[in-house]
Amino acid sequence: MILVAIAMLFTIIALFTPAWQHFNTPDGPSIGIVSHTCGVFNQETCRTYQGYKRPYEKAVLAFMILAWIFEAFCLLAGLLALISPTKFEKAFLSLPLLSLMTTIFLLIAFVVYASKYQSTTTVIPPNQGGIYGNRELGYSFGLAIVAFILSVFATTLGFIAYSLRRRYTTTIATYPTATSHVNVVKTEEVVVTRS
Repeated sequence: MILVAIAMLFTIIALFTPAWQHFNTPDGPSIGIVSHTCGVFNQETCRTYQGYKRPYEKAVLAFMILAWIFEAFCLLAGLLALISPTKFEKAFLSLPLLSLMTTIFLLIAFVVYASKYQSTTTVIPPNQGGIYGNRELGYSFGLAIVAFILSVFATTLGFIAYSLRRRYTTTIATYPTATSHVNVVKTEEVVVTRS
């Protein structure tokens, strides 16, 4: 649950920081999925550029938001399972599945962004702010990858914990239960019979 909380923190930071791509010029603009920083660039043109989202950027935004929502559900299910483990038995199964969905959404988000992203030289005329330079992937993209890696670890640990819990509860359930009439016969070995 701690890994999911940390992954959620990285997801939120990656989502709202303005550096999914950065122009490698001094004080160049940084463009994020949600926010942006214009630097010394023409503010109006920068806002227009930020306002125009390409279809792949919209898809990345949607998958990042879905990952964030599933991380929140995962944390909620984890808290319910901690508060009352017997009452919320099915929460233990939902935790690794929710974490798996989060991992898949984060994977799709950063793979789509990386595959569609182009590090081309961008030329914007001087009357629109004048910028000439290459775009590079920024730190927000890296934070999304860190969130994905943490989510992979959380999912793996969740499935391991679920299988161990299932094995442990199955092992306990196979032991004979005590009844009101227990006869013990003592010879060279102890034999327990139930009636």
